[in-house]
Amino acid sequence: MTPPRDTDPAAYERYVAALRAMSPQERLLAAASMSVEVRRLAEAGVRRRHPEYDDAAVLVALDALFQDDSNAPSRPRRGQPVSG
Repeated sequence: MTPPRDTDPAAYERYVAALRAMSPQERLLAAASMSVEVRRLAEAGVRRRHPEYDDAAVLVALDALFQDDSNAPSRPRRGQPVSG
């Protein structure tokens, strides 16, 4: 794994050691938990940037954020409301 540039090398080594000490099931659970947290943070960001969006528009914006670019029909533009 390539160490991130924004992380202290010693901290990164401890992180890698912790991952290696986990069972495959533990790593899967950790990944799933991180995925949920990333989505919560992204949702909070959409809501902060677009307080005018209702819950449905927030979901559309999140879906656009997490879609593979090659399959995304169109992404909401900053400052434009999401139709839906």
